[in-house]
Amino acid sequence: SSDVCSSDLIIYGPIGMPAETVDDIAELRITLVILTIVAFFVFYLGRYMGKVKAFILTGTYILFTSFIIAKALEVSWAMQLGDWLRSLI
Repeated sequence: SSDVCSSDLIIYGPIGMPAETVDDIAELRITLVILTIVAFFVFYLGRYMGKVKAFILTGTYILFTSFIIAKALEVSWAMQLGDWLRSLI
């Protein structure tokens, strides 16, 4: 399945991607959805931005960045997490 904007198809024509790239994009999408939900609740709960919220948001950023780097380096835990994320779709 391709989620390319129709204007891109008009300008560039059909865009082909290897299956691995499509899988990586699916992992990225589900990861970003999960982290967006976490960030939403961090901001929604409580009235002010305190140290705890800052710590949670910074930790979320560090976890995401670590996952992306580990996935690029094909570290086993990141590969397993990626497989699990793909299974959610």
